[in-house]
Amino acid sequence: MPGPLWPPHASLPCLLRAAALLLGVCLLALPGCTRGGTSIKVPRLLTPQATLDLGQGMPGETLTAALTLKNTGGNPLRIERVEAGCACSSLHLASPVVAPGEETSLEVSARLRPGQPSLSFPVQITSNDPASPVTVCLVRAALGPAALRADPAAVSFGEVATGTAPTRRVRILDAEGHTWPAGRPLTVEVGDGLVQAQTVSVKGSGGSAMALEVRLRSNLPLGPFHDALTLRPANGRSSIVVPIEGRVVPLLLVSPTSLYFGDIAPTAGLLRRYVMVRRTDGKVPGSVLKHTAPLPIEIAEVHGKLPSGSRATLCLGMTIDSRKVHRDVPHGELRLWLDGEPEPLVVGLMIFQKRKTRPAER
Repeated sequence: MPGPLWPPHASLPCLLRAAALLLGVCLLALPGCTRGGTSIKVPRLLTPQATLDLGQGMPGETLTAALTLKNTGGNPLRIERVEAGCACSSLHLASPVVAPGEETSLEVSARLRPGQPSLSFPVQITSNDPASPVTVCLVRAALGPAALRADPAAVSFGEVATGTAPTRRVRILDAEGHTWPAGRPLTVEVGDGLVQAQTVSVKGSGGSAMALEVRLRSNLPLGPFHDALTLRPANGRSSIVVPIEGRVVPLLLVSPTSLYFGDIAPTAGLLRRYVMVRRTDGKVPGSVLKHTAPLPIEIAEVHGKLPSGSRATLCLGMTIDSRKVHRDVPHGELRLWLDGEPEPLVVGLMIFQKRKTRPAER
């Protein structure tokens, strides 16, 4: 038969100490045990990926991937700070607190720069994990071949008459230079919304191909404008960026905007200046129906002053008779009403008489 559990000669205090020690060992072996009223469980940050690969892209393209952050410990994990070692990147943390056994994601985005064949930078994650308060993950990206091309590679609208909405067509080609099939999906994203873009099907020698119709919005203010289109295959990550630029100008442009007649002597005779009027929509400007000026000015259309191909430009000769100039006009306006135009053109006018010099006083 087995002997007694405790030696017969063991005293009661020894038995009590042994029982307490055995009970403590058992408690430490149980999940959720405590010591001194404080849980011994701690959070543990686990990143399955030591390196995050964003893939390949073209210059100007933004690549994005997610890094998984898992809490394998027994207490909530707190992500206190995330930092990237590259100014071309951005970070987005789904949740800063991760329960035991749960996970969250850290979205990492980086933009490839022109002339940069590859990209590599660290991402530092600071948490309340006592064993590893700072975790570092390496992020990589590389310049790769584009899955498609645009022809032209950039869209320039040039001068655009205000209130008009011109359209440009862009051909879509694959990496080998072949036309993009009309049935192959393609995603088109507009940057600032200054243009409208839609895919259209065009007929070619090899069948139906895809093209892009880019229409400028008609309500843009005067001045230069810039936008961009991002084209991306529906089943791929690689995309291309098509820059868009131009300048919105008035329908009628006059050059110069101000005429100067200075130091006019009564004996100067006839003085002539020239003004060019141009329609930015390509149409021919109408003839001058009437004009107003602070002093008598004769206006006549001048032929032979324009280069060939300048149909949309009107050359006007402005003539002043010096004998009819009896006062200065420092801030005058010459208004021209053209045939077919609802509003007159305004040209600044500065006229000054010649001053007589006084003899120097002795």
